[in-house]
This record gives sequence, structure tokens and C-alpha cells, in this order.
Amino acid sequence: MKSYRDEIDKIDETIKKLVKKRLDAGRKIAAIKAANDKPILDLPRMKKLAAKFSDDELPYIKDELSTVINTIMSSTIHGELHDMQKNLRYGLAGRSISSSLSPKLHELFGLYEYGLFNTNDFKSSEFIQNKDFSGINITMPFKNDAFATANIKSEYAELSNSVNTLVNKSGTLYGFNTDVIGIENTLDEHTDYIKSALILGNGATSRSACIALSNKGTDKIYIANRNNKRYFKSPHISYINFEKISALKSVDVIINATPEDETMSSLIKDLSDVKLLLDMNYSSAHSNLMQVIKEMGANAINGLSPLIHQGIASFDIFCSASLLGSLTESEAFYHEVVKKALGNLYPNYEKIYGELMLKAYNILIIGMPGCGKSRTAKDLGQLLSKPVIDIDRKIEAHTKISNEEFIVKKGIQNFRGIEESIALKTLPQNGHIIATGGGLVENKALMKSLCKRCIVIHIKTNPNDLNTLETAGRPLSKSPASISMLYEKRSPLYELYSDYTVNKDKDAALQIAKLLNFTTIKP
Repeated sequence: MKSYRDEIDKIDETIKKLVKKRLDAGRKIAAIKAANDKPILDLPRMKKLAAKFSDDELPYIKDELSTVINTIMSSTIHGELHDMQKNLRYGLAGRSISSSLSPKLHELFGLYEYGLFNTNDFKSSEFIQNKDFSGINITMPFKNDAFATANIKSEYAELSNSVNTLVNKSGTLYGFNTDVIGIENTLDEHTDYIKSALILGNGATSRSACIALSNKGTDKIYIANRNNKRYFKSPHISYINFEKISALKSVDVIINATPEDETMSSLIKDLSDVKLLLDMNYSSAHSNLMQVIKEMGANAINGLSPLIHQGIASFDIFCSASLLGSLTESEAFYHEVVKKALGNLYPNYEKIYGELMLKAYNILIIGMPGCGKSRTAKDLGQLLSKPVIDIDRKIEAHTKISNEEFIVKKGIQNFRGIEESIALKTLPQNGHIIATGGGLVENKALMKSLCKRCIVIHIKTNPNDLNTLETAGRPLSKSPASISMLYEKRSPLYELYSDYTVNKDKDAALQIAKLLNFTTIKP
């Protein structure tokens, strides 16, 4: 037996060396292709390679062997792409874009560097005039200008009169609209059949949203704006003024394609039967508009998901320029090509979402007294290597006495006032784990402010566990009856404000990290 095992060990070492040799050969081929401006993918050759392992010589491991070969081929293609793309110039073009998440998003793709092209005049900018880029994404207000700049345009670009992705291939500028894919994929995650939808705004993003809704077979689409300007002419699309929104009575889905928040909130508050709001802005975790919709009992999501989906679609196009050399197909076509070519190395949406979420916002932990908010925040901070803020401890540091003593001496209203002041003063922009007091959710104005900068996690307590809650040091929870009353009062608020819920548990922090697909968990 030992001799056979020794033979297997030698074979394994040979396999490792051969795989490395194959990968190295692929990188050398990539260098030759790059030097001669040749595409990476040789589709006829790839079919021949696949056919080598589809015969019946080893029928009992044919599928497994095919998986191994595909993995090696994907790794080879990924390496070739990296080598070819590292000297190319990619980035985001727009005005006042220093806070954009796009550079971080494309960094997570791991194949190329991605910078910022900040400009006040897109058409006259040096990088456009000199075509000094390989691929760029375009944000507002220049998507119409990008459309006019493109030499060859995709169908979505033509339909929307808008381009958010430009690729420079040998001096020819190819224009695409991946916003449509971003919006459509996001809607697919949250809805099935949409009977009616309302789009707020009539700009480039609005037109992309209209195409996405039409692709999903939406029966009726209303587009609200101030000037009643019409772009689409179709019996299922109607244009209305903002003041006419209340006459609609009900819609299934609302898409906010404007930068406005408070104004839009007042316009939609009387609509009924709303199931979903998609606010294309992602600067706030929960905009005023989103919070109004949640209070109406509907689901509300911001623009982070569309940003990621459109970014992945742009990644597909950037890669396809190197993989195929030709860019005359639809946005969806390139997705299938790149996903198949990269296999398991293709960008993982869920993991990217978790990373960007923590880059853009804080995590706020809420829940009943005794559910473990402080401990969970501390554990989560250690897991993610992120700073932790415990609002109760901040209050005690400020007052120099325990919270229990302060409430007994000066009353709950004075305590809530200090709680609000401390919470707002210590609220960071992003990247922090924040533990709250159990009653903080009763302050609507404070929660409104916190929700703008935070993803909210509710640690849910089993009502039966409240009977064993330690009441020492809890002036508002001195008896089972008072605890029960607090639970009845606060439970609906925890549900209203929370984005995610985990059960009370010593491993709640790990539950949260896994739930949000954070990939930076320390072992």
C-alpha cells in the first residue's frame, strides 16, 4: 500500500507542476496577444480543448475532469485578463465625484485600476478630446453628452438616448447603458409581476428605469416630472405632472430617479398599495423618502444594488474588449461571455454588496434590554476590524454617573435629550459598529437621522426570555410587568427600523457577519 501512496504523492506533485507550467504558458501567450492587440479568447480553440475531455475514455469522472479543466482555463483567462488590463486606463467621469463608491466597487473586481475623471465639461475635457482612456463610466449630468460622444451605440443606449459606459477600442468609442441592467436586476431581486409603476423624474436615469420596467412586462408606467416633457411614445407609458401623483391612488412600485428627497416624500405619502420603493440615490442608507415608504408598510431599498449590478455589467464590457476584441453585441451578451470565461472567479454580487455596505454606511444595533447589543457590537467590531461606538457608555462618560442614576435623579426625558445629543455628535460617516440603548428607537427624530447613515440590525428577543432578564441597573425594567409593557411598545419600532434581524445569541455577531456576506471576517 505504501508504494502506491508514494506513487500517488509523486503524481500529485507532477500535476501541481504541470498546472503551474500551464498557467505560466498562458501568461506568456497573453503578453504576446497584448503586444499585438489580439483578443484573449480563441473560441474555436476553446471548443477543441473542451472536446478533449468530453469523450468516454474516463466516463465515471468525465464531469469532475471537465470541472477541473474549466477551473484551470478560467484561472488562465483571469491571469491573462489581469496582465492585459493592468496597463489600461479605466475610471468614472463626472462632476463632484470624490465620494463615489465606483472606485471601491471596481477595485473589488480585482482586474484593473480605476480612477476618477472629474470634469465640469464632459465634451471639452482633455480625456475625451484625446481619447485618453480605455473605458469609463459616466455619471450625471453627462450621460446625454456621452451618448452624443459615442461612435457606436448599443440598443439600450439608443432606446434611452443615454450612455453610462464608454469603451475606447482603437479610437472608436462604443457606448452602452448598463443602468438598465442594474435597475432590472435589482427589481428582479425584490419583485415578480409589476402591475403599475411610478417613476419620479424624467432624466437619463428615469429613461433607463422605464426600459427596465418595460422589460419586466409592467402593465402601466407613469413618469412624473415638472415640465411634462415626453420621451417615450407607448400606450403603457403615461407622463404626468408631479402635482397629479395623488390622483393615481395606487401603484405597485415607485422608482425615484431624482436627487430630491423631502419634496418627493410629500408627493407620494398618500399613495396606497405600494409594495416597493427603489431610490436610485445611495448617499443615504435610508433617505427621507425611504423612511416614509417604510412607515407606509412597504419595502424600500436605495441605489447601492443598482450601482453594483450596473458596475458588474460595465466590468463585463471592459473585459470583453480584451476577451473578444469586438464590441457590437448587447450588454447582456457580454455578461454571459465573461461569466462563462471566468467561472468561479467571476465577481460575487453578494460579497461585493457586503463590502460596499460597510464602506458606505455604519451598522446600528437595536433591540430590547438584555439582548446583548453591546457585546454583539464589540464582537462584530473585532470580527470586521472596525471601530465600535457604544452610545450608553458615551452617555456615562459625559454625565460622569451611571445611566440608571441619571434617570433616577433627573428623569427619563432629560436622559433622552442627552442620548440624542450624544448620538448625533458621535455619529460617524461610515464604517463603524454602533450599539444603542434599548429605548433609543422611541425617539423618531433621532432614528430618522441615524437611519440615514446606518444599516440597522435588530437583535430579536424571545418574549419568554424576558421573565429571566436581570433587572438590576435597569430603572425602566424593574418588574416583569414593566418589561412586558416595554416589549409591546418597542417591538413594532424595532421591526419598522430594522433592515435585518438576528435572534439573541452568543454568536449573534457571527450571524450578522454571515448574513451581510462580509468577506473581511478575521479568523
